[in-house]
Amino acid sequence: MLKYPKLFLGSLIAIFAMTFPVMAQCSKTMAWSNDYPYSFKAAPSDISPSGININIAQAVFWPLKCTLRFTQMPFARALVELKLGRIDIIGGAFSFPDRHEFAWYSNIELGSPNVLFMHNDDHTQFSLNNLADIQTYQLKLGAQIGVAYSEEYVKLSKKPEFAALISLNNERKALWKMLHRRRIDAVIADLHTGLAELKQLGLEEIITPSQLVVSTEPAYYMFSKKTTEQSFVESFDTELIRLKNDGTLDAILQRYR
Repeated sequence: MLKYPKLFLGSLIAIFAMTFPVMAQCSKTMAWSNDYPYSFKAAPSDISPSGININIAQAVFWPLKCTLRFTQMPFARALVELKLGRIDIIGGAFSFPDRHEFAWYSNIELGSPNVLFMHNDDHTQFSLNNLADIQTYQLKLGAQIGVAYSEEYVKLSKKPEFAALISLNNERKALWKMLHRRRIDAVIADLHTGLAELKQLGLEEIITPSQLVVSTEPAYYMFSKKTTEQSFVESFDTELIRLKNDGTLDAILQRYR
């Protein structure tokens, strides 16, 4: 058996560490919640989630030679975990000034508008031009815990009179059922997500999007500053642009539309 000096072995290990630093060291955890078509499990037995945000992240991480793991949790909890550095990535997040204190944002825009969904026969009953009209008509509004749908929503939700009209829930599907039973009058949701979920529930002809667009702000991937260097986010964006240019990004989007 050949014997090598300890100094030589140490140098050899150092060379391999420099040659394969990303593959050996890079591992990130991404939070996800049931939010079709962005993240979901088609069957309870599925090992990993699927969806637009999931598949795009997987396509980016492969050339980066970085391991991507998934953990399921509500969005509000994910924000706290990201801030504390216990998870690394959230997909489909809006960019707000306070979040920039603890998170890096990808520069590539994703997502679709947030709109107000109501019963079909209620669309002509109320003239809704903005979210403040919810209070004017004293409508009960369904929203998810911890989700900031727009700057207007965030400001209004801090006012006691408006906050009293909001019914909060972690699960959007629970809000659809409440709306169907008329326990609430409206629900805010991403347009594509809302249409897909209502179709799954067989409610697509009963509950439909109104003309009120709550927000057209794009969504992004966000990364914990405690666990992720800005250079990694820049590499992430570089790969995301490549996927956009070669048609992979569009192919992923079309898979769920």
